[in-house]
Amino acid sequence: MNYSHALILHCIRSFCGERSANAAFYLLKGKKSAQTIQDASWYSLRHFFAALPELSKDEFDRIVEQFLRQGWIIWKEHGAYITEPGKDWLDETLATKPLPPFFDGWKYGGVESLFWKRISLLIQTISYWARFQTDFLPVQRDLSVQFWVKDWLNRRKASSREQIATEFYNELHDILSSIKISGMDPNIFVYRLSGFETTGFTAEQAATRLAIDETYYSLFFRGIIHYMIDSAWKDMERFRYISSIVEKGHDTVCLTKSSLYTYRLIRGGKSMEEIARLRKLKRSTIEDHLVEIASMDSQFSIDDYVPVQLQRKIIVVADALQTRKLKKIKEALNEVDYFSIRLVLSKVDEIRKRFLPSE
Repeated sequence: MNYSHALILHCIRSFCGERSANAAFYLLKGKKSAQTIQDASWYSLRHFFAALPELSKDEFDRIVEQFLRQGWIIWKEHGAYITEPGKDWLDETLATKPLPPFFDGWKYGGVESLFWKRISLLIQTISYWARFQTDFLPVQRDLSVQFWVKDWLNRRKASSREQIATEFYNELHDILSSIKISGMDPNIFVYRLSGFETTGFTAEQAATRLAIDETYYSLFFRGIIHYMIDSAWKDMERFRYISSIVEKGHDTVCLTKSSLYTYRLIRGGKSMEEIARLRKLKRSTIEDHLVEIASMDSQFSIDDYVPVQLQRKIIVVADALQTRKLKKIKEALNEVDYFSIRLVLSKVDEIRKRFLPSE
């Protein structure tokens, strides 16, 4: 058993029998479909979006079949349910190998690869450059990344090589030290770095060195990258070099063209009725756009569409019923329309943090 088994079973448990096992596959693969985006938001699984991008459908199906044979899951109606033995195995696994604390595939999955390519080559280049050495084999062969590093250094010609190397080292030391304080091993990241006369490990070599499952290692490695991006963006003055590696402008919201157009009109002060009339679309279509926007943009507030007390009420009822089925929630809250329920479920994690801090 490797850690991918735990992630799949964790998703199945979170779905509470309301989604098929395949829903876990699409979420862990990072499929950008309306249904998968909804699943990630409604079932509080955003962090695990694209957690297993290399997982094949054949491998996934084999794992699910294994779960069935071992009695860890069962089929019931239209969903997959985790059984008590399945819960026991998952709880035991997570007790010894907890889910990575900083991994957020939803928020940083789109920029992590670029960040790693740039920072790994930048660290290698500076380690040689500071010693006035230029003859080395770059760890990243992507020409666009090589050009970016060259431009990054050219834009800092006013500073000495020693100053840049020292300041960049200090930033890395500070951010990796904070990772260590948080209980994570910075070597998960450091072992992968190449520098002056030093070759970094592959993911497999690093996992072996640390004596952990390669899937588990990958999640922690990516989680550290997510942590570094998040920390740098939150304190750009303190981490001015690291924050410049992937500018905050890359933190864009990926919406369909139609929803993006609706969003622009909303930010321009248009009401739903005005947008529907202007675009010659049904109100239900505009509602779909708003649900997509609420799911994808953590900064988008639904307070103008659903009163804050009603938001809390919907979450409390949905949690009490242990469901994300719209019909069941609607039956318990007759006065609430489906649109309000969909909007609130799309913001379930944010609402919990805002109104239900003890949960």
